[in-house]
Amino acid sequence: MTSVTAETTIGKTTANGVDYSKYHDKSEQVAKSVQDSNVAEQNSNSIDIVTEIKVEKQQKSTNDNIKSKSWNKNEAYDTGPEGGYGWLVILGAFFGYFTSFGTETAWGVLQAHFEKDVFSDIPDAQFQLSFAGTIIGIMTAGIGPIFQLLTSRFGLRPVLIVGVLVMVLGLEIAGFTTKIWHLYLTQGLMFGFGTAFLYMAAITVPAQWFNKKRGLGLSIVTSGAGIGGVILPFIMTALINRVGIAWTYRILGFVYLVMNAITCILVKEKYPSNKRVKISDDGEEQPKNKQSFAFKEIYDFSILKDPIFIWWVIASVIATLGTFTPQFFIPSYALYVGLTADDGSVFSAVLAASSFIFRIPIGYVADRIGRINMLIFSSTISAVASLAIWTVAYDYKTIMGFCVLYGGFCATFYSLISPITATVVGIEKFPTALSIVMLANIVSTMGPNIASAIDKSVDAEPYFAYKMYTGVSFGVGAVLFLGLKIKMTGGLFAKI
Repeated sequence: MTSVTAETTIGKTTANGVDYSKYHDKSEQVAKSVQDSNVAEQNSNSIDIVTEIKVEKQQKSTNDNIKSKSWNKNEAYDTGPEGGYGWLVILGAFFGYFTSFGTETAWGVLQAHFEKDVFSDIPDAQFQLSFAGTIIGIMTAGIGPIFQLLTSRFGLRPVLIVGVLVMVLGLEIAGFTTKIWHLYLTQGLMFGFGTAFLYMAAITVPAQWFNKKRGLGLSIVTSGAGIGGVILPFIMTALINRVGIAWTYRILGFVYLVMNAITCILVKEKYPSNKRVKISDDGEEQPKNKQSFAFKEIYDFSILKDPIFIWWVIASVIATLGTFTPQFFIPSYALYVGLTADDGSVFSAVLAASSFIFRIPIGYVADRIGRINMLIFSSTISAVASLAIWTVAYDYKTIMGFCVLYGGFCATFYSLISPITATVVGIEKFPTALSIVMLANIVSTMGPNIASAIDKSVDAEPYFAYKMYTGVSFGVGAVLFLGLKIKMTGGLFAKI
């Protein structure tokens, strides 16, 4: 019989002389390891759950921000101090707007002189001369991409200087006009080319210096067109009567040279196009390794894949189709209802003066209630003025009331085009976006011609088609702007 002895002591177990304590210790280590593994797995699961909750909260927060009242897309260039030097930029841009759009608004005075005193022997002189004004509008709207390309390559100031020189040279040469086609080349192409550069600088650069006060700033700039539309016709008429059309052009050229020299000095980019850095998703500036002026570096056509931006472009084109119809035809409409030519001139001046008076308050209010909200309201008022007032306006007082109301709100789009475009696409993509919006709005420069064609093709009371065309274009535009707002914010009452 084999003797088996078992002795158990503290910390030690033996059987048949064999020490099993080491196996017991290993067993405890394995059990502890398994327990630690289970605890770690539980902790890991808990961490995963917490992480998932945080991610869900972040996603919800992001979605809420997208649908929030602010709608800020990449504000990396957009959250700096308000104004400062930007107010001097506003002043310089104002002079640019005065000389460019103010002159375009007052083109009717020059056209009337050419029609009556220079080309009176040409039967369709009025029709032929009108194309000079149309060319200015086409150049202003269509030069945007070229302006962006040149500023990206050479910077803003050299481009502005070239634009001013071409603009002034166009006016000086126009003073030697002996044929209508001379005006197409001088007042149309050359002056229009310079006007386009001044215009693009005036509506793009101030947006870099302001955020919450963008609407106000751009309204001050664009009010230059209203002041020019009121003052320049009287100056032009006085000069033509005193020194003749040739010296009128020359004097205007020299005056514009001085005013736009101030524009060239004061207007500068906060973030120069030819030195701009890229922006990462987190808003941090990422410097370029080297300057690149490749086409794809200058124009960011990825915005064409953005349905919100496409909606904005379509809505802007439709809403502006009728904008200039009353300005073109109110003087002749006054004669149609039995009023005088002087009354027609007064109506034109009131349209321009009302535009100037209303623009700054509209910009101020737009910054507080939302710029798209203001655009919806103004488009609606313009539609009501055309459909409810102009359609029954056959006397002096009613037509005057229409001119005051319509003139005050019809040009809101041109005051807010820049800040709204920046809101839709973000500051980094803003230059390309604005160029595309302006290019698309070449169609609106043809608006009066479209209205005239409709009027001739329908069997209705004279000028009735003009009234309906203007009102319907603004009405449809207001509906599209409202749809844009809902798509961007998800609600009717958001501030945007």
